[in-house]
Amino acid sequence: MVALRSEAQRNVPAQQQKMLQDTLLAVLGHLDDETWLSETLATLGATHVDYEVQDHMCPWVGECLIAALAEAVGDRWTPAHAEAWAAAYGAISGLAIAGAEKRRASMV
Repeated sequence: MVALRSEAQRNVPAQQQKMLQDTLLAVLGHLDDETWLSETLATLGATHVDYEVQDHMCPWVGECLIAALAEAVGDRWTPAHAEAWAAAYGAISGLAIAGAEKRRASMV
């Protein structure tokens, strides 16, 4: 029953929002720790395989994230912000995708 409740909570938008926020804050807190970033984000990507997340979905998430940030920041948002966040998200998703690919390969 606990596993079922845990799975159901993953599909609650507020819970997903908190997980994304926590992940972004953790990444920002470890920008100088390449080992942590590589290992943690690869594990995150591997976990997403179990939820049937496909690699081609990552750019959609990035676009939505950047659009939400732009909306939240408002008039202070600049093209430089968009470029920096796109680069950061690209690096984050690249590490996660590498972890997902490794997980898929181990399942064969």
